[in-house]
This record gives sequence, structure tokens and C-alpha cells, in this order.
Amino acid sequence: MPAFYAGKRVGKPLLNGHTYNALFNGKLVWPLDKDTVVSIEITDDKGKPLPKSLAVSGTLKLGAKATYADGHVGDLLTTKNVTFTSRDTSTATVSGNTLTWRHGGTILVTATVNGFTSAAVSISAAYAPESIKVTDDSGQPVDAVTLRVGESRNLKVTVLPDAASQEFTASAASPDIAVVGDAKPTGITVTPESLTLRVGETASLNVNILPDYAPQEFAANILDGIILFVAVVTGGKTEYKVLDNQVHNLAVTFTVSENSTYQCKVGVNNGGPVDATLYPMLETGSEAHAYKPYT
Repeated sequence: MPAFYAGKRVGKPLLNGHTYNALFNGKLVWPLDKDTVVSIEITDDKGKPLPKSLAVSGTLKLGAKATYADGHVGDLLTTKNVTFTSRDTSTATVSGNTLTWRHGGTILVTATVNGFTSAAVSISAAYAPESIKVTDDSGQPVDAVTLRVGESRNLKVTVLPDAASQEFTASAASPDIAVVGDAKPTGITVTPESLTLRVGETASLNVNILPDYAPQEFAANILDGIILFVAVVTGGKTEYKVLDNQVHNLAVTFTVSENSTYQCKVGVNNGGPVDATLYPMLETGSEAHAYKPYT
């Protein structure tokens, strides 16, 4: 500890070109460089940097490392030979090396080692929710909502104070009467229900998720597999007959008109080409022809 005389700091006594020290209550009046703290770093109790914020009702274990006048850095101090202090006990308090949240704001903490007090470090203290405000799209307060069947209404929820976390969970007191949030889909309508398309043709489908106020997001897929069909040409008009979406052990009978031509076609599997060999058998009346490969 430094020595003072008449309110002024006094240096070590000099005699015959040598400086001398003195003891007071068993301690050196003029500490040696190895015992003189010049700076302090406040960390957690593991020596890692402090977090930037402290959650509501949260706690934090503190630690400190002192740097001395001779340049060396002391051991990590947690509960012994160090004193931690909260500058504002309304935001956080300190007991030993435990920092405890009290209220939202800015926490300022100092550490004192060998009579040297560090600069204050700041930690943001989270704000606890105190109330909730519900408004409509125009910003008017809403206490109750009256809706007809199928109707919906947007509500804005604000957690107060504004600095508090804006996360919340909304629910209806009677979920069999009304729901809060995205409505659960109860069905799907597709118009038209079925389509017949020729090769290269396209068509639009109208998909509606029920109820109408449910999220209208959906994924449409075409069933996987190979589509086997026959193109029958009669009088310049082409008709496509889908036989099956599987080619394993396929046996299908269909009738074509006289003077018609036919051609077997293979569709695609998930947008990729499919190689297949088809063996159609033609029948005219009671006469059957042998299978022959068609490529």
C-alpha cells in the first residue's frame, strides 16, 4: 500500500544512494513490482470472455486475472484474493463471485485485487416481460374478437417493455370454436378432379386447402413409375390409351377400330428417360399373331 504524508503520496526513503522499504502491520509499505497490480481482466470462472448479455433470472460465475508491474500475469482468481462489485445493484448483485440478474438494463462489474480496482465491464441485462399489448391492423387495442364461421382476423401482439423478448405463444380458450395461428388443414380440393392429356399438352389445376383460412402451401407430385400407353390413330385423329403405370407382367387387352394404326409408347420415370422392350400381340377376330418385339 502507498504511504502518505499530509495528504501526499510519499516515495521510498533514499539513504546513501539506496532506497529502503518499511513494514506496517506485517506488510510492505511500498509494494514490490511483482506485487503491484497495474491492470485486471474480468472473465468468467473458467477464464473465458464474459458473455455480452445475462438472461432474465440468470447467474454468472466471475473470475479475474491481474497483471503486475513486473509484467507477469497472475493466476485466475475467483473467490480468494479478489472482490467483485456491481456498480448498480438494481440490475444485478454480486455474492462472492456469483453475479445474479435483478432487472433489465446495463450491468457494470468491477474487480479489486491488492487494493487495485479495475475499470468496470458492462453486460447487457435482459428485460423481463411485464405486460402484453394486442392491437389490430390499424393499431387499435383489441380486448375481444367476434368472428363468423370461416372468418379470420390478424392481430399484432407486443410484449412490453419493447426491449423484452418478443417471443410468445398464443392459444384460444376454446380451440373447438376458434384457433390461433395457422389453421390446421382439414382437406384439399382439386379442380378438375382428373385430366386426360396428350403428349406435349399442359393443363392447369386449381388446388385449395381447406379451410380457406388455412395456409395455402402445398407440394404437388406425380406418382413415380413408368407409364405405358398406346397411341391409336384413326382417320388422322390420335387417341392415347394409358395401359398401366407398371410394366412388370403386364397383360392388357384393348380394342382398336378398323383401318387404325397403333404405336406403343413408354413414358418417363421422374423426368428421366426409360428404356423398355414391349412385346404386343395383335388379335384379329379369332386369329392370334405371335408376339414380336417392338422397339
